[in-house]
Amino acid sequence: MAPDLVANETKLIDFLRTEDMNVWKAAARFCLYWKYRRQIFGVDRWLRKMTQTGHGALSSDDVAMLRTGYTALVVQPCGSTLAVIDLSRLSVFANDANTRIIFYLATVATNERSQTEGIDILHCVSGAPLPLVDTDPEGWNMIRQALPMKVKQILVAQAYDPWKDALLDSLSYQVTRTAAFKTKRNPNRIQGTSVKSVIDGLEARGIGQQFVPQSLGGWYDYSVFANWTRMRLSVEDIMGSVPVAHNAMFGRMGGPLQDRLPIHDCTPSTRANKGVSVSPRPRQLRLMATPHGQGKRPRIAVNISQVSNPGALELVQQRTELEQQNQAFREENQRLERLLALVRMFVPP
Repeated sequence: MAPDLVANETKLIDFLRTEDMNVWKAAARFCLYWKYRRQIFGVDRWLRKMTQTGHGALSSDDVAMLRTGYTALVVQPCGSTLAVIDLSRLSVFANDANTRIIFYLATVATNERSQTEGIDILHCVSGAPLPLVDTDPEGWNMIRQALPMKVKQILVAQAYDPWKDALLDSLSYQVTRTAAFKTKRNPNRIQGTSVKSVIDGLEARGIGQQFVPQSLGGWYDYSVFANWTRMRLSVEDIMGSVPVAHNAMFGRMGGPLQDRLPIHDCTPSTRANKGVSVSPRPRQLRLMATPHGQGKRPRIAVNISQVSNPGALELVQQRTELEQQNQAFREENQRLERLLALVRMFVPP
């Protein structure tokens, strides 16, 4: 396995909190996470990073389904996480893709409150058509047994519309029974005789009006989810960039630099007597005289006076290496500055 990936995406403390610091249960949950991750993501993707780029663990189809906003995570002022689920935002529901998306969200957006107390799940029923949902509970069995999070409560909120009472009652009942069968929990149905009564029922369960979608009479706008998606893409793009290769930049330059610069064939006696100039061999002079386009790769032109002085050649090589090191430091500094600026946008000082 990839030890860096395991250390970054599955911190042991997250699993310990989820299992109330029971070491054996946390270890079992940790092992099941990676077992199920391989099962649902496949051998080609299970060891890739959890990203929305399409090149990570999530496929392009998974990312497209995620970005519909059918499941949006919101962190409330108290610190608890709310999952707002509106299946009407989907035209087709894929059970396996849904499981992969929940794995992604639980991996990148988990926090201490969701591990110790659990998350709130709010199903929204607005009267819009719902896709056919697979009732196979296998995906939720994986979620319940393997992810570093708990479920605090499941709510099914029904919009108020006096002209669609029968339709809303039917859809709400359908969503409630499906959620109960898959999660093995009893969801609470929130119904009301007015929009205010629906909001009051949700607030009594700890869900503020600012986190309730507008389809139910709340203030939550899905532009917040779009901003979250852009933030995640920025973070994943920065964190997924290739780090500076210290062995290539700061160590001895392997083939390319040695091919471009002639290397002197110093005998042991010559090395012992420092300061004695060494003339290049004929082959080295031919390499330096080869025009750019006739050799296998371009060569750096070296002055003949430098060739006759090994100390000058060493200085040229050191200067080249130092310039490359300086450029690498500049690029790394810019990357860290972009990351710091992004963090300051979302983390209060």
